[in-house]
Amino acid sequence: MNAMQNAFNAVGCILLLGSVGAGASLLGLLRDEHLPLLSNLVIKVALPCMIVNNVLGQYTPESLAKNLPALAAALLSVLLTLLLALSFFFGKYGSLWIDRLYLKNHSILSFPDAVGSRARYRVKLLTLLFFLTGIRLFFVSQGIILVLSLALCGLLLLIIATDFEQYCIFNDMIIPLAAGGVLCCALFLVRIC
Repeated sequence: MNAMQNAFNAVGCILLLGSVGAGASLLGLLRDEHLPLLSNLVIKVALPCMIVNNVLGQYTPESLAKNLPALAAALLSVLLTLLLALSFFFGKYGSLWIDRLYLKNHSILSFPDAVGSRARYRVKLLTLLFFLTGIRLFFVSQGIILVLSLALCGLLLLIIATDFEQYCIFNDMIIPLAAGGVLCCALFLVRIC
């Protein structure tokens, strides 16, 4: 009976939200321009909150302590999955940014006729190197320092890629790297003092 009640509580909240939305729509309180916003709120805010509440509501501190290795493994797999997704995003869009810089600054390239052939493995290598760097950074930093370190290491990887491919480094990459370095130093000094 307890499992049935938990299932009803989980599904009942979703049905209640749907019923309130349908009732508000039938009463004319919702217009067509409100629907995308409400849909985003339900899908991106309410539903994840309900899922977390229903999952965490079933566990006591004792059961969590007993299942700590499984919980740690699940958390680690989620973090690695997020890092892998971020690595694919970085590899694809970082490579697109490099291609745009090459088009914009075509006159300074060392090998302007060999841009495509010299960059054939760039997306895969950037993805792999960012993923490996991210794994290392997870073990040595946390919080805002982790986020800044990932961003700065990503910029550094892009600079290394352009240096290997065309023997040139762009100001559009150096300026954000320098600004991020100054910000990292400031955060580090705040932590020390």
